[in-house]
Amino acid sequence: MKDNSSSVSDSEFWDEKYRNNLDNWELSHPTKVFADLQQTQWLKSKGSILVLGCGSGHDAILFAENGFEVYANDFSSEAILRAKKNAQMKNVKVEFLNQDLFTLNKKFGERFDYVLEYTTFCAIDPKRRVEYRDLVFEVLRQGGLFVALFFPLINKAEHTPPFTVDALETYKMFSEKFNLKYSERPISSVKPRLNNELLMIWEK
Repeated sequence: MKDNSSSVSDSEFWDEKYRNNLDNWELSHPTKVFADLQQTQWLKSKGSILVLGCGSGHDAILFAENGFEVYANDFSSEAILRAKKNAQMKNVKVEFLNQDLFTLNKKFGERFDYVLEYTTFCAIDPKRRVEYRDLVFEVLRQGGLFVALFFPLINKAEHTPPFTVDALETYKMFSEKFNLKYSERPISSVKPRLNNELLMIWEK
């Protein structure tokens, strides 16, 4: 299958990645940035959270273990199968949603206290980023938080995912609908991604 921005809008593109062990964005463990963030004021309230592009489910499981009501979405049925197995092994409850994230607003309008982003914004067709922002806005409750770890800020392979995330463009786009509450380049990023990630917390 041709690896380009049109292919990323097909679930089979991602299923093939998982079937052929080409899911090199997977960390095989929860994201430390999110684990650390749960010790701060930003995630103090244990509300409902939607994890977009959950992959193998490690971050969704992390939040479930810490008392959140977790919904986790992925386009790939292969990813969801893995995530369900991982959740069962950890004996935690996660509601998994195997569907196109751009359809989530049809059922979950203003449903969540938090929406979590990591390696999904960089995986969708860049032409759909405004649509992605609008989706996040629609599924968040008023006052809800969009917690995003944007990656990669620098990337040489512009024609294949992960697609580069320009920090200034991203700020301008989300600031049209959200209020930026916090931003940093986290020091707890995994070593290969250190200084190539931007944590941003936006309030609806």
